[in-house]
Amino acid sequence: PAASEQQITVDNAHRIKARIIAEGANGPTTPEADQILMNNNVLVIPGILKPR
Repeated sequence: PAASEQQITVDNAHRIKARIIAEGANGPTTPEADQILMNNNVLVIPGILKPR
């Protein structure tokens, strides 16, 4: 997600089919969505860790 903050939420995180998400925005996921993604074995790479 590289649009704006909190685009992946508890309401839509369960629909993510990707195995890896590389963040490009500040805070594109909510804490609750992060937990859902982790439970679904989705690797979330924070924007600060990926090269720009």
